[in-house]
Amino acid sequence: MVNLNTRALVILALLIFTATTTTTAAIDTANTLKLTMCSTTDYKNTCMKSLRAAGITRDPRLLLRTAFFAAIHGTQKAINATSIQYDSNAMVDYEICKELLDLSTDDIKKAIKKLEEIKLNPENRDQLLYDIRTRLSGSLTFHQTCMDEIQNVTRRGDLLRILHLSTELSSNALAMLAFEKDLANWSWTSKENKRLVMSSLPSPSAALKDQVTIFIVSKDGSGMFKTINGALSAIPITSDNDIERKYLIYVKPGVYKEYVEITKNMKNVFLIGYGPSQTRIVGNRSVKGGFKTFRTPTVIVNGENFLARDISIENTAGPENDQAVALRITADKSIIYNCYIAGNQDTLYAHAHRQFYRDCTISGTVDFIFGNAAAVFQNCKIVFKQPRINQNLRVISAQSRTDWRSNTGFVFQNCTITADETYYAKNRILRSFLGRPWKKYSRTIFMESEIHDVIDPAGWMPWIGQKDYLLTIWYGEYLNRGRGADLRRRVNWIGYHKNITDEVAAYFVPRRFIDGDHWITAVDIPYFPNFNI
Repeated sequence: MVNLNTRALVILALLIFTATTTTTAAIDTANTLKLTMCSTTDYKNTCMKSLRAAGITRDPRLLLRTAFFAAIHGTQKAINATSIQYDSNAMVDYEICKELLDLSTDDIKKAIKKLEEIKLNPENRDQLLYDIRTRLSGSLTFHQTCMDEIQNVTRRGDLLRILHLSTELSSNALAMLAFEKDLANWSWTSKENKRLVMSSLPSPSAALKDQVTIFIVSKDGSGMFKTINGALSAIPITSDNDIERKYLIYVKPGVYKEYVEITKNMKNVFLIGYGPSQTRIVGNRSVKGGFKTFRTPTVIVNGENFLARDISIENTAGPENDQAVALRITADKSIIYNCYIAGNQDTLYAHAHRQFYRDCTISGTVDFIFGNAAAVFQNCKIVFKQPRINQNLRVISAQSRTDWRSNTGFVFQNCTITADETYYAKNRILRSFLGRPWKKYSRTIFMESEIHDVIDPAGWMPWIGQKDYLLTIWYGEYLNRGRGADLRRRVNWIGYHKNITDEVAAYFVPRRFIDGDHWITAVDIPYFPNFNI
C-alpha cells in the first residue's frame, strides 16, 4: 500500500511531467512560428534574436509588433552612435545621419500605430497595410541615406556596424508584414474628401473656417508676410491629433531668394503661387559651393500632406557646380501641381514616401530626378539641359530602391521627354538616357509617354562599377511614342523589360502604385488613376 507521502510524490511527478510536456510543446510551437516568420526575411539570424523578447507565444501579430519595436531599438542605438565624435571633421555627416534616423524612428512608430488601427478598423485593412509598407520603406530609405552620408568618413568607429544591424531589423519588419496579409490582393476604393485648394484666393465656407488658416506672402509688404519663411514661422507645431487643419500660403508674384524648409511638424501646408513664371523661389547652394548634397535644396519638405502649385522652385548654381538640389521631398502624400522645378545635376530629390507630380516641368542634366520615393509623374515635361563643358553624359533618373519588398519606384506616365535650346546651343555629341540604377533594386518605368530623339537608342545605362545591379533592377517601357521610343536597340539586361503586358503595367498606375484614390482626390487638381489619360 502506498503511503500518503509517496502518493503525493507520484501526483506531483505526474503534474510536473504533464506541465513539462505542455511547456515543451508550447515552446516548440512558438519556435516553429518564429522560424516560419523569419524564413521570409533576408536576415534570419538577426530576426530570431530580435523575436526572443516576445517570449513563448503563438500570436503572429505579437511577433510582428516585437519585430517593429526591435527596429526602433536598433535605430535608437544608431542615433546614439552618431552622437559619438569618431571624426570631428565629419560633424555635418553625423548631424545629417541623426536627422535621417529620427525620421526613420518616426516612420516605424507610425507603422506600429497603423498596425493597431487594423484591429479597430478591419474594413480599412488594405489601406492601412499599404500605409505600413510605405512607412517601413521610408525607414529603410533613411537608413541607406545615412550610410551614404558617412561612406567617405575616415573614422566611423562602430557606427557603420550598428547601422547595418538597424537596417536589417527594418528590412525584417517589412518582410514579416506578409504575415498580416498578402499585399498582392488589393481592393481599390475611392473616398470622398474635402476639396480645399482653389485656383484663386479662397473664401472658405462657414463649415471650413475652423479648418483652414490662410497666409498671404508679398515682397512689397501688401500681404501678411514679406517672406515665405515668415509665414511658416506662424504655423504652430501640429500634433498627430490635429492633422485636419490646413495652412494655405499664397505667395504673390516675385523672386523669393530664400531657403525654405517645411519641417516634419508642419503638416498640411499648401504653398500656392500665381503661376510658375511669376512666383519663383530661388537658391544656389551646391556641392562645389561647400554644401553636402543633402543640404543644397532651395526647398525642403518633411511635413506630410504637402501641396505646391503654380510656383517655380529653382537652384541656379549652374552645371559647373556639380550636385545642386532645387527641391527635396521626404513628406508622405505630397502633391506638386503645375510647378517648374529647375536645376542641373540632382535637380529633384524625390527622397521618400508617396509623391504625385502633375503638369510639372522638371529640367536638369545628370540624375536630375533621383531618390527612393514611390513617385508618379503624370503629364509632366522632362527637359534635358546642356551639361558642363567636359561632361557629355546626361541622365534623367537615378532611382535608389535597396530592398525588393519596398513599394518605391518612379513612374513617368504620359510625360514628354525633350530638351531645351541649350541642348543644341553647342556642336557637341551628347548621349542622353532615361535612367541608371543608383541602388541594387532600382525601379523605374516610362509609360504612355512621348519620347523625343534626344534619348540614346540604348535607352538606359549602368551605374559605373555596379554591373550586378543589372540582374536585380526593374526597368520598363510601355506604349511610349516618338522617335526616342524605338525599342529595337535597347539594352538587353535581365532587369530591363520592354514586352510588358497590360496586367503588369496596370500595377504602376497611380490608383495602385501610390494608392492615389485615397489622398490625391482630397484636393482639386487633375488626376487620372488609370490608363488612357
